[in-house]
Amino acid sequence: MPIAFDCACGRHFSVGDAFAGKRTKCPSCSAPLTVPVPETTSEPSHAEDEAYRALLESPDPEPVATDYSARTTPQTDEDGRPKNVSAIGKPLSSKKAAKFTKPSAEERAERKERKRREGRPYDPERPRKVLYMIGGVLMIVGGGALCFFSINEGISIRGGVFGFMLAFGGVGTFFQGVTGDFSDDA
Repeated sequence: MPIAFDCACGRHFSVGDAFAGKRTKCPSCSAPLTVPVPETTSEPSHAEDEAYRALLESPDPEPVATDYSARTTPQTDEDGRPKNVSAIGKPLSSKKAAKFTKPSAEERAERKERKRREGRPYDPERPRKVLYMIGGVLMIVGGGALCFFSINEGISIRGGVFGFMLAFGGVGTFFQGVTGDFSDDA
């Protein structure tokens, strides 16, 4: 509740309770002011005291026994399955339940064999193809950088020619890895 007070010059002030007892100056006349402390008149009423005393003196209520089994037992249909159950409580079908069980060693071996048969055919040259493709890309990048810096910096034309040839050989190596044609390798 705000505290209201007046200055000697006639100016009216209204401040919050947090400023009670603080000193300030009037902005109009610059007179020193002290915010008055409000008088406390809130005494507890006798009716509240009597109600509290009656509450303390009264005996505690007796606990009431309740049969909760009637509320927790679900209703069942003629097959003995619960009725009106949400999807959370529904049992999983056998296919869905099988996904949550750990497969045995035989099942794991069978799945692995099935994936091998159904997947892409085994290619013994695959690691070699990947190696040729990676090597070709590295040759292209290295040859291009050598060619660019040799010619751009004016170091020598021979470095540029060598870089160009290295990059050109890298393109050939890359496509050799893509096609898998290793007929020129002995």
